[in-house]
Amino acid sequence: MESVNQGMPVLLGLFLVQAAFLLYSCWRGKGEVFIRISLILIPLTLVTFGVVHLMKGDAYLVIWNALLLNMGFLIQAVCQDLNEEGLSESIQKDILKLCIAFALAYMAAIVFRFVSDWLSLEIMIPVFLLFQTGLMAALQFLGREVGNADQKEQIAKIVMNLGGIDVQPMEFIKIIYVFVLGIILCKNEYKDKRFLKLPREFWAAAYILFTAVPCILLFNEGGSALILLLTGIVMVLLFGDKREIVKLYVSIGSILAGAACVLTLLLHDKYTLFERVPVLNKLILFLDKVYQRFYVLFSPEAGGQNIQSQKAIAMGSLFGPSTNRYLVYVPRQEEDMIFSKLVGTTGIVIGIIAIGAIFLMFREGLVIARKNCDSYYKGLSIGFSLVLALEGAVHIACNLSLFPITGIPLYFVSHGFSSMTGGMIMVAFLIVLSRGTQERSLYVEETYYERIRNLRK
Repeated sequence: MESVNQGMPVLLGLFLVQAAFLLYSCWRGKGEVFIRISLILIPLTLVTFGVVHLMKGDAYLVIWNALLLNMGFLIQAVCQDLNEEGLSESIQKDILKLCIAFALAYMAAIVFRFVSDWLSLEIMIPVFLLFQTGLMAALQFLGREVGNADQKEQIAKIVMNLGGIDVQPMEFIKIIYVFVLGIILCKNEYKDKRFLKLPREFWAAAYILFTAVPCILLFNEGGSALILLLTGIVMVLLFGDKREIVKLYVSIGSILAGAACVLTLLLHDKYTLFERVPVLNKLILFLDKVYQRFYVLFSPEAGGQNIQSQKAIAMGSLFGPSTNRYLVYVPRQEEDMIFSKLVGTTGIVIGIIAIGAIFLMFREGLVIARKNCDSYYKGLSIGFSLVLALEGAVHIACNLSLFPITGIPLYFVSHGFSSMTGGMIMVAFLIVLSRGTQERSLYVEETYYERIRNLRK
């Protein structure tokens, strides 16, 4: 009944969103370009709304998703050269990426809808780990380094090229990460049972480190490591049943964080001393990267992306500059610094709306978690919502110079294929979970463990 009641308000909301962006683009003299983009966005959005409405899912997620998607394409419409006819090549490529992302999200939702029982089994942990390790190995051996080649500590290995499309495996590892933590921590029937004779909180902490540490030592990628650590810590605090163990891990983590700060200050420029010890060398390189990012944050005279980002935001005023002549270029503005480009191009009002959309999407995720009686699905809802919200919060904080630059994209607004697809898949899972009828069959669980017992005999 709730989904039926959502129908007209959501349709009206989608119409108002599209109309508002169309009017704004016409006011900026780019109405024709945005109309062409809307001819793709509107059918995709309406089809998604229809599917969500029929399956009695949470249709409000469609509004916030559409809002952020429109912002990403509005930036490109406003920035397109006046002398260029039709849609620019970059816009056409991003529309193709969007269509692929929608298709993959639909397929992921269908698979999840029908095999979620099996995905919750503990036998899936090694399967997920194998897949995750494969993605990390592919990134290690096939990945491309990005960053300033003159500054070794600033280089990160985060991208692979597949068929002409840049793919960031860490965006998909985050999805696997939530599933594994959900299996370890969130199944009420196994909270009192140890896994391989050790508390589940121990395995959760070990898995968090197993996923976050390679980001630092192998890929020099602090942004993803930060999101993984924050998501894992919150999930352990929420679902860890043995509070004394959780408190111990939090204490150890705090001590290690303090030690990392001290090491950063003492050893940040000493990585040449450890060239013969690769692990230590990469650790010191990462600490130097962190030190340099904080130094730039607190020393504006050092210049860099922070200054350019602040200039772009200042030039954006309320509704964007009157002409593209006043647009400020920000390095990596298509992905890592897209929020500053959004505000610099369309104004602070649309930037505030973007922040509101991210907050409302997170709130909707918490509502979905409350609706699910099954603790495992509750954990998945919170996990996916946390990843979406934390990436948005960290990205915006970096662009506002409230936090060091991390290289985190803004879901649905950034133009990267991986962030777009990963975000779409997580929203698709949330929509499936929002039905509130997703339940795990005890028969599947019992059948699996019965077979295990028979094999042991």
